[in-house]
Amino acid sequence: MKLARSIQKPGQTKEQTKLVAQGIAKGIAQYKKQQSAKARERDKARKRALKQRQAEQESRSREEEVGLVMESGGDGDSVVWWSSAALLGLLTVLHLIPLLMGWSLSLGSRVLPVWVLGMLVCLYAGGASYFVFRALKTRKAI
Repeated sequence: MKLARSIQKPGQTKEQTKLVAQGIAKGIAQYKKQQSAKARERDKARKRALKQRQAEQESRSREEEVGLVMESGGDGDSVVWWSSAALLGLLTVLHLIPLLMGWSLSLGSRVLPVWVLGMLVCLYAGGASYFVFRALKTRKAI
């Protein structure tokens, strides 16, 4: 009402001044509504951008983790894989010796053929050693 009175023209009636005051109040209310709608939209856009950035960072960190797993150079993990492949190869050779020499295993009065257990261990350990060496050589993820 103060604003309507301050812009009142000479000869303007009180009713007209009230109508001007109502128009001003409606205009202010409409302006506030528009500004709050714009603020909501800005907030939604900001949240969408934040979610998108977080998703990109998560995917980038996952890619980096996958990249670290796939690399096999210089870090402690590759030493573990190389040593495990070497130990599996050694286990294969150690189980091949009794097979090639024709030795048998005797437990009390029973004689067990070593080739049964030896062949199974040789196949498993040899295969595992081969696949680990091949994966390390081609730098695939293990």
